[in-house]
Amino acid sequence: YFISGRVMDKALSNLSLQNDPLVIKKELSDYANTDSAEFFAEAVSEYLCSPSPRPVAAEVGKILERFMKNDFSDLGI
Repeated sequence: YFISGRVMDKALSNLSLQNDPLVIKKELSDYANTDSAEFFAEAVSEYLCSPSPRPVAAEVGKILERFMKNDFSDLGI
């Protein structure tokens, strides 16, 4: 939950979105409101499976791509 929470906060912040259930439902899905791990899972799934992921999923995907290159600067640690 530490990592998924940081990714969620960073992605929303990068897009100037609030961590608000209505925003998350509109921008990703209602199920993504369950917790940060489900937010991360929903975003990654959309990023990997959709030919045109929405902005939140694309932003999480960018963060994930940096993780794959051992760049964890988005976590703020």
